[in-house]
Formats: sequence, C-alpha cells, structure tokens
Amino acid sequence: GLHTHFPHWRNYREYGGGMVTDWGAHHLDIAQWGLGMDASGPVEILPAPGGTQAKRGVKLVYADGVTVEHKDGFGVHFYGSEGEVQVNRGRFVFTRDGQEFAKFTRREDGGSLESALRKSEKRYLADAKIKLYRSESHTVDFLNCVKRRSKPITNEIVGSRSVICCHLMNLAYYHGEVMKWDPQRNRFVG
Repeated sequence: GLHTHFPHWRNYREYGGGMVTDWGAHHLDIAQWGLGMDASGPVEILPAPGGTQAKRGVKLVYADGVTVEHKDGFGVHFYGSEGEVQVNRGRFVFTRDGQEFAKFTRREDGGSLESALRKSEKRYLADAKIKLYRSESHTVDFLNCVKRRSKPITNEIVGSRSVICCHLMNLAYYHGEVMKWDPQRNRFVG
C-alpha cells in the first residue's frame, strides 16, 4: 500500500501546495528557527519578479528588515556580517570571513556532519550570547514530552508558523501581489 513514486497530488492546488509546502515546510522551519521567529513571522510578502508565472523569487520580509527569499540553492542559506551558514538535511557548510571553515555535504568530503558541527561550535559558539535549542532526535524529544506532559521542540505553534510562511509564499505566487501580514493576529493587513 505504499507508493514508490513522488505523490503528485501535492502539486494540485486543490490538495496541496506543491514543493513550497512540501519541502518548503522543512526549510522555512529552519529559517524561522534560525531567525528567532518561531513565535512570529513575516510582516510583508513580496511577489516574484516574474509575476504569477514565476517558480522562484517570492520574499518574506520580517519586522527587523531581514528577508527570506525562495530560490534554488543548498537548502537554507544564512548570510551574516561575518560569515555564512548553509544547512540542509544531513548537510552543513560554515564560511567565516570568506574562508570555508567546516563542511559536510557528503561522505566524500571526509569526516562527518557531527564533526563539522562540533568543530564550528567549539571554535565559534562556545561563548555565544544566543544559542538555539537543540534536539538530538525529534522522536526521543516527543516521547519524553509525552512522559513529562510538556511541548516538544517542534510543537503546534512552531509548525503552524512555518506552514503559514509556506502558504503566504504560495499566495504571492498565485496572485503576484504585495501582501501585508500581521503575524501576531495571523491576519492580512489592509
């Protein structure tokens, strides 16, 4: 009873939101997490330059001016004043001052994802002012939360905020219009 092909129903607007809501949910979840926006979201959505025919280019704009752009690439790519971090499922690249410091994108790179992460954390994050929460296993985190009657790292609020970003992006692709969003009320503005 399991399919052995990509379930194409996801690409129908009537049933799903295509790859924006499929893979986008995973990547936008990471972006929201890294931006400290798990309890918030964008305030403006800018359509792609190609209008309603575009497949890439929609931007989410946050209250602090940070933008998240949907485009081809590595997965999630954070640009900072001193470096860059690229993440994807089981892959990681950290560049500091233009020099690649740690990398794991495939076994041929040598080492492991864990060693690349530890190297970066030890050198640059040991005394970090802000540290994101961490889960070694979402399954273990969920089971522990059931025992403790607490919320898991990716709870319904975090998940809904990420999915809202996906839907806002799709609406910008479908309608090709600038939209204002109130992330606290989960409502369009104007």
